Amino acid sequence: MDEYLHEPLNEEITSIAGHYTVDKEERLSFKGRDVLYVVGHAIIDSSCCGTTGCRYAMVQGAIVDWHAKTGDRGLPVTVVERISDAAERDAIKKRIEASEIQVQVQFR
Repeated sequence: MDEYLHEPLNEEITSIAGHYTVDKEERLSFKGRDVLYVVGHAIIDSSCCGTTGCRYAMVQGAIVDWHAKTGDRGLPVTVVERISDAAERDAIKKRIEASEIQVQVQFR
């Protein structure tokens, strides 16, 4: 099991090469379980190698315990189980791509 520390929505988070923003959290019903994924965008604008950006969906995993506890910054923590089966990943990826515009789907 893994823990996902929920990030504030619509808040720019700066990194060494640029910044990203989590736009929304979504739950996808899949094989009797809820799969948690977040959608956001990343902008690389302070890298020595040029500039670029992308819209992404990061699949956190199947929800085991929603808001199980509170993290240090007062944000909720959810317990998730990683999705490792290749066929399940492919099916989830296709469903997310069908519902989101121009998104790169990654799994935790």
